[in-house]
Amino acid sequence: MGQATVDYGGTAAPNRTRRTFVAVAAVGALASLAFLVYASLKDRAINVAEATAESSAWKIAGPPCPGLTAADYRTQGLSADKTFDFNGLTYSRRFGNAFCSEVATKGLMGAASYPACQFTSPDVLAVKRGRDLFLFRPGLGRKATVTVRDGRVACVMAAPYWD
Repeated sequence: MGQATVDYGGTAAPNRTRRTFVAVAAVGALASLAFLVYASLKDRAINVAEATAESSAWKIAGPPCPGLTAADYRTQGLSADKTFDFNGLTYSRRFGNAFCSEVATKGLMGAASYPACQFTSPDVLAVKRGRDLFLFRPGLGRKATVTVRDGRVACVMAAPYWD
């Protein structure tokens, strides 16, 4: 004969093992998410701080380089044959050496950067961006730094890293 069961009108006992597993998994997922957010914000803060320090080191002050028109460049028989590409721009100089770097800085979304090139004694500098040509004449024996920030090409008569 079969065994008789007694039903007193109660409900079945809940599956506590499953609820416990779900609760532990949810807490674990939230803790993991919190750690990832913390690590990301911490790394971003470090990157922005490093970018600020590097950007400050590259703040090079000096008088602006004398500009040069394309007509003067041609009529004076000037040339800037030492040419190289850096960060989507073409730089040309007549003499001397060049050193370029991506300078880190703060941007809207955290760390950003801009190109900067220093020249030892370029005499003539030409910077080509697409169809635009920017000409400068720092002169022989004069140092210069060219930066391109926010689409603006600028040249100053200083290059402290060559001292």
